[in-house]
Amino acid sequence: MSIDEQDRRALWASLSAVLGDGPADTLMTLLPADPLPELVTRQDMHAQTMLLRGEMAQATAALRGEMADLRSELLGEMADLRSELLGEMADLRTELRGDMADLRSDLRGDMADLRSDLRGDMADLRSELLGEMAELRADVRTDMAALRTNIVRAMLTMGLALGSLIVAVLGTILTLGFTGAFG
Repeated sequence: MSIDEQDRRALWASLSAVLGDGPADTLMTLLPADPLPELVTRQDMHAQTMLLRGEMAQATAALRGEMADLRSELLGEMADLRSELLGEMADLRTELRGDMADLRSDLRGDMADLRSDLRGDMADLRSELLGEMAELRADVRTDMAALRTNIVRAMLTMGLALGSLIVAVLGTILTLGFTGAFG
C-alpha cells in the first residue's frame, strides 16, 4: 500500500480534530514524507551492525597494536632509565667513598695536630707548675728560715729574760738571806 500526499492530509485533518492544529503539525513533522523508501529493514540493520562490528574489531586491533608498541617503548625506556640510575648510583657511591676517605684523612691529620698541641700545652703547663712549685718551695724555705731565726731569737730573748729573772730572784734571795742572817 502506497501512501500519497492526499492520505497524509486526511491523517492531519483527523489528528487536528482530535489533538488540535499544533500537536497535529508536530506529529506530522515527525513522520517521514516518503515512508517506504526511507524505512530501514532488519536486513539493513543487520548489515550495518556487521559492518560496525568489523570496523570496531579493526579499531580494537589497531589500538591493541599501538598499546603493545607503547608498552614496548615504555619498557625499553624504563630499562634505560634503570641502567642510567644504577650507573649514577655507582658513581655517587664511588664519589662518596672518596669524599669519606678524604674526610677521614683530614680528621686524622686534625686529631694528630690537636694531640701534638695538647702535648705541647701540657708540657708548658708542667714546666710552669714545676717552676711555680720551685718558687713556692723557695718561699716556704725562706719563710721557715725566717721563722726559725725568729723562734731562736725569741728563745734567746726568753732565755735571757729567764736568766735575768733567775739572777734577780737569786739576788733577792741572797739579799733577803743575808739580811735575815745578819739582821
